[in-house]
Amino acid sequence: RNPCWTQGIDCSGCPRRKKGHDDEVGWDIDVLGATDESEAEEETSMARKLSPERWSIGNVTEDWCVWDTGDLSDVLTTDHAIGLLQTGVDSGKAFYLAVGYHKPHLPWIAKQEFFDLYPIENITLAKVKTLDDSIPPIAYNDNDSESPWEPLDDYSARIARRAYYAATSGMDHEIGRLLDALDESGVADNTAILLHSDHGWQLGERAGWRKNTNWENGVRVPFMVAVPWMPQTAGTRTDHFAELVDVMPTLAELAGIPTPSTKLGDRLDPVEGVSLVPALDGSEVVKTAAFSQYPRKPKDLDVPWQNNGIDHSDPSKFEYMGYSVRVDEWRYTEWYPWNGETLEANWTSIYASELYDWRGSDNTNMDYDLFENTNLANSRGCEVVLLELKALLRRQFKPRGL
Repeated sequence: RNPCWTQGIDCSGCPRRKKGHDDEVGWDIDVLGATDESEAEEETSMARKLSPERWSIGNVTEDWCVWDTGDLSDVLTTDHAIGLLQTGVDSGKAFYLAVGYHKPHLPWIAKQEFFDLYPIENITLAKVKTLDDSIPPIAYNDNDSESPWEPLDDYSARIARRAYYAATSGMDHEIGRLLDALDESGVADNTAILLHSDHGWQLGERAGWRKNTNWENGVRVPFMVAVPWMPQTAGTRTDHFAELVDVMPTLAELAGIPTPSTKLGDRLDPVEGVSLVPALDGSEVVKTAAFSQYPRKPKDLDVPWQNNGIDHSDPSKFEYMGYSVRVDEWRYTEWYPWNGETLEANWTSIYASELYDWRGSDNTNMDYDLFENTNLANSRGCEVVLLELKALLRRQFKPRGL
């Protein structure tokens, strides 16, 4: 049983977001997804009528729109979340409220005031605009550039970056409205907040756009925690590792709720994540590596970067899986053929590998253009670190007995 009142709302009004994708046992009210769908559908239809050339192609240079309400789905999400917040306060019980915003997911819709924050002439560009020959092309996701060696022209890249920034600022404004409501509710001083994204984004680096890679830009996310009763953590930053699997145990400890004590399947621990509470003030390291994985489905291995997307594909249709580990000074990735019947990688046949040097980086003030531009997997002098990272990666991903 849930020891507190729990409620979530995800991308309110998102036309493709339907109910039925969440565990009903975990929530007290059934309002997840597709709330006020007709209003959001109307917004999308109107935007398409205003700029049909943008919406018919879907390229990042065209899939954006200035709209006088901003992104209506996120506006509706905030409105509904504020109501749920008040319901939680009125319940007199401890409560958990999960709020999911759509932006900066495409299409990038924002008010003019948020576009005005980013004059086109001030938009910077990626410093490395093409894929280095040392990097296996399967690591690249087929996207809005013509190829890994033919990036968008500079003006188009600036347009896309500006729209992304504007949409992000519009979403940030909605979070501000929700936080204002929390301040006015009277419970802000005993409410912990955890803000995170579900993935990163490429913005033209190595001719890449969108999220679908194991590179730092694709897998690194914003991760902020505010705990009023831990004032020593306020305003601090840490370069310690954290993963999204750590969200649940972190919030559980902050709320004084025990995590499951029963082992699940063949996992070594009851839950995969760990509580990050000891690391919030930067005084303790709770993990020394972060892991990610991403599949590929290339139609032609002679051009593995082309038509290799897996969006909305069943895992049985994947062709390759990329497994990646990030430690303080390195990122290491291995690509393996994928068995669609067993849904496992063929661990006896490595297809490609990547090793990137992160030594000297400042993880709290990142310049993403400086790293992961040259693959060192075949370079002399890296043999020892390769063996160490290969063992670490396989301990995480390779099933026992294989």
